[in-house]
Amino acid sequence: MSKFQLHRALRSETHNGYLHYLIHQPPGFAEEPRPLLLFLHGADQRGDDLQRITECALPAAIERGRNVPFVTISPQCPEDRWWGDLTVDLMEMLDGLDDDLHVDPRRVYLTGISMGGYGAWKLAAEHPDAFAALVPISAGGEDAWVPALRNLPTWAFHGDRDTVVDIEQSRRMLRALTELGAPAKLTELPGAGHECWDQVYDDPAVFDWLLGQHRPDGSLTPFTRA
Repeated sequence: MSKFQLHRALRSETHNGYLHYLIHQPPGFAEEPRPLLLFLHGADQRGDDLQRITECALPAAIERGRNVPFVTISPQCPEDRWWGDLTVDLMEMLDGLDDDLHVDPRRVYLTGISMGGYGAWKLAAEHPDAFAALVPISAGGEDAWVPALRNLPTWAFHGDRDTVVDIEQSRRMLRALTELGAPAKLTELPGAGHECWDQVYDDPAVFDWLLGQHRPDGSLTPFTRA
């Protein structure tokens, strides 16, 4: 049985059409509002078959039984599109989430791999008040995004033998953030190539760190509805 509630596939209407996504909810009912983790996949998982999302990285870990203590939202990027072009759509998708998910707006986290990591950098830079923390993996960003990220806790990961996205892309972003005094760090994974994300998502310390990040009371929520 799929950990995604029998592949509970939902569809969010956005200004660019529709985004399809999977939801994973931790077992049991929580009386307190729960944290949410938005995961953005890489280029190879694009298309219109949600099964492809579950074959890699965080969704694959969930399918293997990994304890992921978040409401996890995994959208699928359409073929021939890029997450960086769909940041408005992603925020509209979050805005349309069912209230029954019982999400704590102070604990909404963002992560992504490769193309999804690039998209996560951009989405966080465009909506820094929407997220409590950012975990980009095997990805870089643009210098122009750095000032907006100066207050967002960020933990980036990159394999030091990545031949697809040069590790210097992550190093450059972290140098710029560090110069601004941002709460950011980079873990370089020795001997790891581009597809280092299983090593990251299998580390309980990463989830523990995320859960330790909260947006302050009174901050903007990630949802545009009142």
